[in-house]
Amino acid sequence: MGDFASAHNNMADHVQHLEEKVEKLDAQMADAEDRARRNNIRLRGVPESVQQADLQAYVRGLLRAYAPDIPADMMLIDRIHRIPKPTYLPDSTPRDVLFRAHFFHIKELVLKASRTREKPHEDYPAVKLFNDLSAATLRKRRTFHQVAEALRQHRTKYRWGYPTKMLVQHGGTLRPISTPEEGIKLLKEWNIPIPSTEPHRHPIRKTTQEWSKARKRLI
Repeated sequence: MGDFASAHNNMADHVQHLEEKVEKLDAQMADAEDRARRNNIRLRGVPESVQQADLQAYVRGLLRAYAPDIPADMMLIDRIHRIPKPTYLPDSTPRDVLFRAHFFHIKELVLKASRTREKPHEDYPAVKLFNDLSAATLRKRRTFHQVAEALRQHRTKYRWGYPTKMLVQHGGTLRPISTPEEGIKLLKEWNIPIPSTEPHRHPIRKTTQEWSKARKRLI
C-alpha cells in the first residue's frame, strides 16, 4: 500500500508540474499572438451587402465618424477582410470584419472613442468595435466572468489590462486584479454581491501511505 500511495503521489506531483508548465507555455504563445494582433480591430455587424472591394471605404467612413479629429492621412489600413463565423450562428448574422490599422495609437484612439460613446453612431447603429485577441487570452478572460458580472451589476467601471488582468475603478483609485481569486477577495472587501457560478475543477488528490480501517457494513 505504501508503494502504491507513493507512486500515486509522485504522479500527482508530476501532473501538477506539467499543468503549470503547459499553462506557462500557453501564456507565452498567447502573448506572442496578441502582440502580432495588437494593431487589429474586429468589427461586428457590418452588413454582408458591403462587398470586399468596398470594405476599406466603408471602414474609413466608420473611423472618421468615430474619430473625426484624426487626419485622413493617418487613417491608413494595411489589410482588411471578413473572417469565418461560428457554425452555430444563424445565416442572417454577418461575418466579422478584421482590419489592421497602420498606426497603433490611431487604433487605440478609435477604440477609446467607440467605448466612450453613450450610444452607437447613427450611421453605423449595428456595428461594434473590439480588440482582436487570441483564443487563449479570451479563455483566460472568461475565468474572470464571475468578477466581471458582479462589477457590472454593481455598476463599477473596469477595463482589461496587460497581459490578462482587470483594472477596476474603486474609491478614486485604479485597482489591478491579476487572478479571479484575488477579484473575489476584493469583492468581499467592498461588500459587492458575488453571483453564483459553476465549481472549479479540483486537482488530483494525494493518498496517504497508511491503511485505513473500512467501516463495517450493516446487513
